[in-house]
Amino acid sequence: MSLAIDTNKVISVLIGGERMLVEPGSFDLDCYEFTFGDEQFLGNGIGYQFRTVEGGLYYGPLEAIQMVEVSG
Repeated sequence: MSLAIDTNKVISVLIGGERMLVEPGSFDLDCYEFTFGDEQFLGNGIGYQFRTVEGGLYYGPLEAIQMVEVSG
């Protein structure tokens, strides 16, 4: 059994006990890494990226997400 979550339908996430409203269609998963100029440093694996409805842009490790809410 799988708990398939459509990233295009994510409308809010819980991170650090704070619920954040996600701008529709902005939630994405990819490799989590840091860069410094042209240098690339590996991160912890899979990470998230999204924009809040207020306009903030957030990145972090997938493990930080405690809950995902999706639209019906």
